[in-house]
Amino acid sequence: MTVIAQPRRVGLHLSPSRVGVFVREQPLLVLLTLLAAVAYSTYSILRHVHYASAGNDLGIFDQAIWHYSRFEAPASSVRGVSNLLGDHFHPILVVLAPLYWLWSDPRTLLIAQGILVAASIVPVFLFARPRLGTRGAHLLAGAYALYWALHAGVAFDFHEVAFAPLLVALVLLFVDQRRWTAYWVASGLLLLVKEDLSLFMVFVGLYVALLGHRRRGAITVLVGVAYFVLATKVFIPAFAGGAPYQYWSYRQLGPDLPHALLNVARSPTLLLNTLFDHPEKMRTVALLLAPFLGLIVYSRLAIAAVPLLAERMLSSIPALWQADFHYSLAIAPIIAMGAADGLPNLLRILGTTGVRRARGDRSRGRATAQRGGGCAIPTHIPRPPELLHPIRRGPGN
Repeated sequence: MTVIAQPRRVGLHLSPSRVGVFVREQPLLVLLTLLAAVAYSTYSILRHVHYASAGNDLGIFDQAIWHYSRFEAPASSVRGVSNLLGDHFHPILVVLAPLYWLWSDPRTLLIAQGILVAASIVPVFLFARPRLGTRGAHLLAGAYALYWALHAGVAFDFHEVAFAPLLVALVLLFVDQRRWTAYWVASGLLLLVKEDLSLFMVFVGLYVALLGHRRRGAITVLVGVAYFVLATKVFIPAFAGGAPYQYWSYRQLGPDLPHALLNVARSPTLLLNTLFDHPEKMRTVALLLAPFLGLIVYSRLAIAAVPLLAERMLSSIPALWQADFHYSLAIAPIIAMGAADGLPNLLRILGTTGVRRARGDRSRGRATAQRGGGCAIPTHIPRPPELLHPIRRGPGN
């Protein structure tokens, strides 16, 4: 079996000197990232200027960022709310406000989205490089840049989950590199993207624990659960004037998350029946996995994909089942990175199976020869005559 080279792990450090070194060492990756950013931004702007964008959702976020840039609450007349944080909890959007000081235009958001999504190519490459080698990582990064899941996201207005591909990829990269301070920072930023990504962090915690870091994994799980409860029960209602969280679309499972978990525990078939009750769900899952040959199933990273798939396929909202819109942005880097991790695992499995099969064939051959009196396959190699009758040598020889 061919052994894939294991080059030195390259970290992602953002000091100016190290960025300069990285650009000189990885010009192809930098060029790919820049081209992707230009392509993503250009396509979304062309779509906008040809009147294909809409109030839902570009108009909503344009209004919110404009208010942030004026140090005001992110109101939206399109959404009909005085504070958009009472709709979804996405405070990370405030970092885009300074861009509106330079150019107060919705196209600013489309450019920012293109850059953010393209930037996720870098951590995907860095995760893949120790596993696939430099050439293999370049090929995977190119496939990721061409992944329809990213294209569908940038082709549909602007959304807060534009931050998700980069931050999800960084979280998984920092786990892989055991850079725990960076991991906690990236995890904290990811929680600020949208309240439902806290459930993704719960499964990241399980992944971390599975890698042997049980304490950090347990903390991640607890933080994810606590944040989801705080965001949906405290933060969002507070900004919504006391109105409850309105995006629970799993009534077939239960009126809220605790009841849904209890009902599924009592009747596991309820979960399976909901997952497979419409062919569109399986079609979308197949479309997500097929570009990377489903290799994520051979990686422990598959655990991290579970909540993002379940959130969509268990929902009663048909739009979430489809391959359109922005719903696949968060899971896109997981599928690609899972493929990078899964391919070496699959090769090891195939190699081990081949060795075992060969050993089994040899063992069966010896057994057959012994049963047949040595007629089929000899069990020993006859020695030459001089070895059968060694020459007697004198003391001086």
